[in-house]
Amino acid sequence: MKRRHCEKVLIRIHNFGTPLISGSSGLPVESLHIESDRPYTFGRSSSDGFCDFVFDHSSISRKHCQILFDSQSHKLYIFDGVIVLPSGSFSQVYDEFRRRLVGVEDLGNLKFKVSLNGVFVNRVRVRKAKIQEVTIGDEVLFVCGKEGLCYNHGRVGFVVQEIGFEGRDTSIVSVSSGHSRGTFSSGKRSKRVFAPMENEIDSPVSGFCPPKAVGVVERVNSLVSYCRHILSSDDPMSCLRVSIISDSGKECLSCCTSKMLRSKVSIVADNRGVKSAETNHEMGYGLSGLRLRVERPSPSLHLDRRLGVSDLISEIENDGAACISVSDKTRTMLPFDGEKENTPDISCINKEKSHLCSLPAPGKNFYLNRLQYIEQNSTGSQRVVSLPELLHPVESIQQIFIATFTSDILWFLTCCEIPSHLPVTIACHHAERCWSSSPDARSAAPLPNYPNVTMVFPPFPEEIAFGKDCKNRGIACHHPKLFILQREDSIRVIITSANLVARQWNDVTNTVWWQDFPRRADPDVLSLFGHCRRETNHGLKPDFCAQLAGFAASLLTDVPSQAHWIIEFTKYNFEHSACHLVASVPGIHSYKPSYLTESVCSNTIFNEEFLGSVEASVVGLSYLFRSANDSTGAQLKRLASYIRRARENSLGMLELVLRRNTNVPADANAVSVLVPNPDDDSRDDFVQLGFLPRNIAKWVSPLWDIGFFKFVGYVYRDEVLGAASCRSNEKGVSISDVSKLIQPNHVVALCSLIASVQRCSGIWRLQEVLGRYKWPESLESDFVYSASSIGGSATSGFQADFSSAAGKKALQHFDSQESDPEWGCWSNREEREAPSIKIIFPTIERVKNGHHGVLSSRRLLCFSEKTWQKLRHNNVLHDAVPNPQDRVGHPMHIKVARRLFTSTRGSRPSSFGWVYCGSHNFSAAAWGQIISRSSRNNQDQSHNAIRSVKKLRICNYELGIVFVFPPPHEEMDSCDRSKINDIVLPFIVPAPKYGWSDRPATGLAMREALAEFREGPRSFCGESEAEEEVEEEDEDEDEAEGRVEFVVEEEKQEEKAYAEALWSQYIEGDDVTPIPEAKPQVAQWFKANVAPLAQRKGLDPALVAAEAAPRIINVNPKGGEFKTLTDAIKSVPAGNTKRVIIKMAPGAMPVITYDGTAAKYGTVDSASLIILSDYFMAVNIVVKNTAPAPDGKTKGAQALSMRISGNFAAFYNCKFYGFQDTICDDTGNHFFKDCYVEGTFDFIFGSGTSMYLGTQLHVVGDGIRVIAAHAGKSAEEKSGYSFVHCKVTGTGGGIYLGRAWMSHPKVVYAYTEMTSVVNPTGWQENKTPAHDKTVFYGEYKCSGPGSHKAKRVPFTQDIDDKEANRFLSLGYIQGSKWLLPPPALRGTLDPDLEAAEASRRVITVNQNGGGDFKTINAAIKSIPLANKNRVIIKLAPGIYHEKVTIDIGRPFVTLLGKPGAETNLTYDGTAAKYGTVESATLIVWATNFLAANLNIINTSPMPKPGTQGQALAMRINGDKAAFYNCRFYGFQDTLCDDRGNHFFKNCYIEGTYDFIFGRGASLYLTTQLHAVGDGLRVIAAHNRQSTNEQNGYSFVHCKVTGVGTGIYLGRAWMSHPKVVYSYTEMSSVVNPSGWQENRVRAHDKTVFYGEYMCTGPGSHKAKRVAHTQDIDNKEANQFLTLGYIKGSKWLLPPPAY
Repeated sequence: MKRRHCEKVLIRIHNFGTPLISGSSGLPVESLHIESDRPYTFGRSSSDGFCDFVFDHSSISRKHCQILFDSQSHKLYIFDGVIVLPSGSFSQVYDEFRRRLVGVEDLGNLKFKVSLNGVFVNRVRVRKAKIQEVTIGDEVLFVCGKEGLCYNHGRVGFVVQEIGFEGRDTSIVSVSSGHSRGTFSSGKRSKRVFAPMENEIDSPVSGFCPPKAVGVVERVNSLVSYCRHILSSDDPMSCLRVSIISDSGKECLSCCTSKMLRSKVSIVADNRGVKSAETNHEMGYGLSGLRLRVERPSPSLHLDRRLGVSDLISEIENDGAACISVSDKTRTMLPFDGEKENTPDISCINKEKSHLCSLPAPGKNFYLNRLQYIEQNSTGSQRVVSLPELLHPVESIQQIFIATFTSDILWFLTCCEIPSHLPVTIACHHAERCWSSSPDARSAAPLPNYPNVTMVFPPFPEEIAFGKDCKNRGIACHHPKLFILQREDSIRVIITSANLVARQWNDVTNTVWWQDFPRRADPDVLSLFGHCRRETNHGLKPDFCAQLAGFAASLLTDVPSQAHWIIEFTKYNFEHSACHLVASVPGIHSYKPSYLTESVCSNTIFNEEFLGSVEASVVGLSYLFRSANDSTGAQLKRLASYIRRARENSLGMLELVLRRNTNVPADANAVSVLVPNPDDDSRDDFVQLGFLPRNIAKWVSPLWDIGFFKFVGYVYRDEVLGAASCRSNEKGVSISDVSKLIQPNHVVALCSLIASVQRCSGIWRLQEVLGRYKWPESLESDFVYSASSIGGSATSGFQADFSSAAGKKALQHFDSQESDPEWGCWSNREEREAPSIKIIFPTIERVKNGHHGVLSSRRLLCFSEKTWQKLRHNNVLHDAVPNPQDRVGHPMHIKVARRLFTSTRGSRPSSFGWVYCGSHNFSAAAWGQIISRSSRNNQDQSHNAIRSVKKLRICNYELGIVFVFPPPHEEMDSCDRSKINDIVLPFIVPAPKYGWSDRPATGLAMREALAEFREGPRSFCGESEAEEEVEEEDEDEDEAEGRVEFVVEEEKQEEKAYAEALWSQYIEGDDVTPIPEAKPQVAQWFKANVAPLAQRKGLDPALVAAEAAPRIINVNPKGGEFKTLTDAIKSVPAGNTKRVIIKMAPGAMPVITYDGTAAKYGTVDSASLIILSDYFMAVNIVVKNTAPAPDGKTKGAQALSMRISGNFAAFYNCKFYGFQDTICDDTGNHFFKDCYVEGTFDFIFGSGTSMYLGTQLHVVGDGIRVIAAHAGKSAEEKSGYSFVHCKVTGTGGGIYLGRAWMSHPKVVYAYTEMTSVVNPTGWQENKTPAHDKTVFYGEYKCSGPGSHKAKRVPFTQDIDDKEANRFLSLGYIQGSKWLLPPPALRGTLDPDLEAAEASRRVITVNQNGGGDFKTINAAIKSIPLANKNRVIIKLAPGIYHEKVTIDIGRPFVTLLGKPGAETNLTYDGTAAKYGTVESATLIVWATNFLAANLNIINTSPMPKPGTQGQALAMRINGDKAAFYNCRFYGFQDTLCDDRGNHFFKNCYIEGTYDFIFGRGASLYLTTQLHAVGDGLRVIAAHNRQSTNEQNGYSFVHCKVTGVGTGIYLGRAWMSHPKVVYSYTEMSSVVNPSGWQENRVRAHDKTVFYGEYMCTGPGSHKAKRVAHTQDIDNKEANQFLTLGYIKGSKWLLPPPAY
C-alpha cells in the first residue's frame, strides 16, 4: 500500500501533575499537533532542540521516548527510548517502526537509547525496544505506573482523550483490534475494558469479528465464533498467541482471555440497557454496552479451560444473551427477563447447596438475611444471603475477625464449617470483662478444639459511666456486627445488623452488606490514617481503610496478640468502597479541631503528611507547680508569662513541644510536655508542664524512635489538655518507605496509635460524611429511621442533634433573627415545632400477631415506657410493617435510616439522598450525646469572655455504613449510575402513622403481653429461645436528662505516682550521658542535658534561688542605665545572691577591649576581662587584648584576653582574641560552647577543669606555636581540658596540640577536626624526660589530615570508649549541678514601646453620650503631641461618619471596638475631591498603631467601568501597625498599605481593582480577600521599586473569594513587586494564569510572585504565568515568620475591651 505523508493529526490529552511543554514555544500544551509518519521525541530538556515535547521533571530522561502516527493503519504508536535519527531523514526511522510492529528485532544500522524509568501504557511497561499502540482512553506514564514507591514524586504523563485529523469532523474512535477501548476510573486505579470491536483488521481467526458487527448481539456472536475456533484447534494457546501477535504484538487480550477461561463467566441480558448496580462505571469508548463479568470460580464446578469456554458458548446460545459484563470485581447481576432478582442459585449447579455459590456484592445497596422458613423462590424484590454463603469458599480464608454483641461460637464454627486450625478473632460484649482494668480480662481462648479462636472483650472507659459515683455502667455495650474475611488476593468486609447467633440469621430480619477489596502490590501504612488534603471540591479523600482500622484498633488495643490485624489492612486497596463507614467508640470525643485541618495540616512542610490527632492529659502538674518545689511561685509566674505571650492558632490553642526522655530510668518511654518561651526564636527556653501519661507514652516513644513519626502538642490556655498530633518526620524518610520501617516489635505501638488518633465518631462522623453536600431543604423529603431500640435520650434535643448532623437545615424565613447564632441550624425548637424524623418501631399489636407472638421479639426490642410518654404527642412514631410480604410476622432487628429528596423539576422527577444501615439504634448511647463545658478565655481579661467547649459522649461500640446519592448538581462520580430508589427498604414506606390507640412494643407492654400469653392457651414452646440475648439496656431517664456538662478529671492516683517517679529522676545527676559522635545530634544532647531551670532537679540551691528573680541591667554608651560595663558591674552589691543579667547595647556583638600587658600588670592580671566570682556566664561577646604581638625579644609581652578563676562559669558564642596566653583558664569548672579562641603560644593555659564544645582553636603568627598548656601538678588533681567536636585551624604549620607546662598536664581531643596545620608529632616533646610518664595526652576519634597518629610522640594516650566517656559527659565539669543554657533575651520589645505599655490611658468614645468624647477625631486631638504612653480609644458600637487622621506626632494609639458588635468608621472621600491617597476614611501616620474589631468603610459608590474612581478605606503610613479582626470595604484602592511593617490578622478586605496597594512590608494572616464587581480585578499591586527595598506582602492562611471569575492575585504596579501567598485557599474565582501579564516585558525578570502550598481550585499552577516563583521550604520560611515584619520587637496582641 502506498504511504500517505503529511497528514495533520490532532491528539488531545489530559496531563497528570507536571505539564507537557512544547519544545518550540516553551508553553504548556493540552493537544499535540503532529504530522503522520514522523517520529516526535519526548524528554526532559529542549535545550539541544531535539525534544519536540518536554516534561520538566527529574524522573524523565533527556530523551525519553518517541511517538509516531502511522498513516497506513491510522494508529498511534509509542517507543520506549529514542531511535537515533540518521542524517535528517525520517523515512528510515518510520520503516524501523513498521519493522518492529511485525516483530523484527534487528535494528540494522540504526541505534537507539532506552529511557531511564520506562514508558507505561495503562500501568503496563512497554518492553525495551518495542513498539506499543496507544489509543483513545489510554493512560501513558513516563515513570512507574504502580502504586507505592513509584508515586513518591507524583505521576508524570497524560491520558489520550481524542485522536483526529485536523480540518476534519471525524475523530479516530476505533483504532485497535481486540485491545482496550478506553479507561474508566474510580480514584487512583483504572480498569481496562477489553472487547472485540467492529472493523477488526488482519485477524487470523475466521469469522472472529465480521466487518459489520455493529450490534451487541453480533459482537457476542463474534465472540462465540472465536471461542469455537479456539476449542476446535489442537493448540488453543498457540491460536490465541497468533491472533494477538498479528495485531501489534499486544498481550492484553491474551491476558484477558486467560483470566476469562480460568473463571466462571456469567452471561446476563437486560433489554432496558446495561447497568451495574455497584460500581456503575461509564463504559469505555465504543463499547455500546458490551460487558463481561469475571467471578471467582466455585470449587464445585471443577472448570478447566475447555469446559469453561464450552459452558460460555452453551449459556450464550441457550439464553440468547444480549450483553456480557467484565470486571475485576464482583458486580450486581442483572436479571434475565422473567427472572426474579432474588434468585439464590445464580449459575449454581447444585441448587440444594446455594450457600456454595458466589453472590454478586450489593454495591450501594444491601441484602437481607435468608430466613429458614421462607421458600427460596418466594416473591419479593429483596435479595437475600445466608452466613455460609458470605464465607464461601471457606478453604481460601486465611483468618477471620468478627465483632458482635452476643455470640454462639460453636454454632458459627459448625454451621459455616470453619476448620479447626483457622485463626478466628471474636470481639464481643461481656459486662464484667469489658469494664475490668485488668489486662488478663481483655481476651480468652475458650475452645480447646479450636486453639486459634480468640475471644476479645473491648474496654469501656470510666468516663462514660453515669451517676454521682460514676458506677452506673449498664448502658454501655459492645454492639457492632462486623465480619472481616482475609484471603490471599482480597479481603471481604461484611457489615450487618445480625449478631453471631443462629436465631438472628435464620428467624429474624437483618440487613447485610459486604464488599471485596483487592490486594495491593505493596502495603500502604498511610492508608490507616485519615488525610486532611482535599482531593475534590466536595470533601475528604476516601477514608474507608482509616475508619475500619481505627475501629478495629479500638477493639484490639489491649490485646497485643491481635494487633497484627492493623498491619493486614495495609495490604489491601479500599479506595473504591461503595459507602462510608460510620463508627461509634465509647468515650468523650472532640469534634474535628481546627488545628487538625488548618494549623497542622496546612503547616506541614514538604514531604510531611499530617496523620491525625490524639487527645491526652498532662500528668505531673502538681509536682512542680503546687508543691514546695515552687514555694515562691516563680515557676508558675514564668509559665503564666509564657502562656500569656504565646500566639494562639485558629482554635485558640497554643503549640507545645514534646520531647523524648531516653535517660530517665523510671520509664524509658517517658515524654516531656514543654511550653516554649515565645520570645526565644531558638526554642531552647522552656517551662515543663509535666509528662504524657504512661499509656500514651508507651506507644508514642517506639514510633518516635523509628524516625518517621513526629509528635507535637496543643493546649488551651485555661486547661491542661494536650492534643498530640502526628506528622511525618522531616528527617528525609520518604513517606512511601514507612511500610519498610514498621517492624514486628512496632505493631502493638502502631495499633495503639491508630486507636488513639482522633476521628469523628457517632453523629459527628455522620456530619463529616453528609456535611459535604448541600441538601436542598426546599424540596420535599422523607426522613425515616427504623430501629429495634429507641433510647431514653431520644428526646427532641437528640432528634435535633441527629437531624442537624445528617444535614438538616432550617429554612431561612423572613422572621428569622440573623443575629441568632443558631439561625439556619436545625435546633431543638425547630424539632419540637416541626419534627423531622419518622421513627419506625412496631406496635405491640404487630408484635403480638407475629408467628411466635411476643416471645419472638422479647429480647430484640427496647423502648422504655417513659420514652414513649415523651414521644407520644410528637406524632413521630410509625408502625414497622416488614417488607417484602413474606417477612410479615417475622421479627425485625434492622437499623436503617433514609432521607429521600424528590425533585419534580425537568421532564422526569429525580430522587437523591442517603441511606444508613448497620448496628446503630436510635439512641444517644449509640450515636452520642452532645455535652458542653463553659471555659473562660484568659486572653481576654474581662469576665465575660466565655468559650464553649463541646464534646460528644458515646457509650457503645457501633458500626454502620452510609450510601450517599448526591444532589444532581453535586454529582462527584459521573460513572456512578446507582439510584437511591434501587434500595428497597425492609419495611413498608410510607409507614403507617400510629393511631390514637396504638402503643409501641415498650418493655412494659411486652411484659403485659407476655403475662397474657402465659395465662392463655398458647404453648410455651420457644420461650427459652427468646431468652438468648439482651440487645441494649435502656438508660436511666433522670441521668439522660442531666448529662449536659462534663468536667476535667483530677489526676488519677496511678498517673500521679508515675509522674512523681519521672520527676524524681528527671535530669537529676545526669553526668554520664556522653556527647554523641554524630555532630548533628549534639544540639539534641545539649537540649536534653543542659535544660532550662524549670526542667531541672539537683541544681545547687544557691543557683536555684539566684535564678528565681533575675535582674536586668542595660548598658548602652548612647543611653542606658549605665554607659560602661564597669559601672554596671559596680552597681551589683557585694554578697549578691541574685542573677544579674547585664544586657549590652543591641547590634553587632559587643566587644570588650583593653591593651594590658604582663610588663605593666603581671601576666594573669593583664587580661581585658577577669572573672573571680562563681556562676558567671557570658553570651555573644567578643573579648580582645589589643596589645601588639610579642616579638620574642621584649619581656613581659604576654597579654591576656580573659582570665577565668571563678568556679562554675559558662561561655556561649564568645570570641577571644590575643597572642601569647590568650585565655588563662585558671581554676574551677568551666564550659565553652560554640566559641572562638585565637592565639600563638600557650593561648589556653592554667589549672582549670574545662570542656570546650564546638569551639574553633585558631593559631596565628609564626615560630613555636602551642594551643594548650595545662598546669596539672599531681595525679590527684581532677583538672584538665577536654576539647570535643572542636576544630583546629591556623596559618602555616607545625602547631602543637599541647605541652607539659607542669608535670601532670591532662588534655584530651575527641571528635575534633584537625587540619594540616597540626604538627605530625601532635604534642611538643617534654623538656623534662620524667614527664613522659606523667602527662596525659589523649586523642579519640578525631578527623582531618592533622589527626593521623603514625608520627605521634610515644606518650600520646590511646584511650578506649570507656575512658573517653569521662571527657565526653557533663560529669567531667559537674555540669548537672550548675550548668544552664544561656538566657533567652532575643525578641524583647523596643524600650520605647515597653515604656508606653507600662503606663496606659483609656479614652471612651460614644456618639450617643456617656463617654469622654462623642467623636473619634475629638478623642485623637486630646492626645498630646510627642505622646509616649499607650492611649486606648475605646469605641462604643455605632456608625462614626468621620474622616480620621492620626498624625505622626501621636504614636501608641489603639482604636478598639467591641468584639461581636458593629463599630463602623465611614466616610465618602474620593480621589476627585481629595486625591487618591488622601481620600481614605482612616489615615495613620503614627507608629505603633493598633486597631481591633473595627469596620472601616469608604461609602463612595462603585466607579463605573473605565472610569477613575479611587476611594480608599484606609491608608497606613506608620511603622509597626497591627490590625485584628478588622474589615475594610471599598472598591478600587481599598487599602493603601503604604510604608512600614504591618500585621493583619483575622481581617476582611473587599474591593475590585488594586484593592491592596503600596510599598509596605506586611504580613496578612488568616485574612479573607474578597473581590466584587466585574471587569478587570486585581488584589495586590505592590510598589517595590528595587531589589534593595526590604518590603513586600505576605499572605498566609488567607482565603481568596469573590464573585465571577478571572481575578488576578497581583500585578506589577512598579518594577520589583514582591507578593507571596502561602497556605492560602484560592477559590475558582482566581484566574488560571494567577498574575496579570506585565505590560513592560522587562518586569518579567524583576517581579517576585510566589505561591507556596496553597489549596483550592484556584491554586492550580498548570496555567500560571511563566514568571511565577517556585519557592522552596527554605525560601518560604522568610515569609512565614514574624521576622519578616520584625514583629518580635513590637507586635502585641489586642487589649481586652
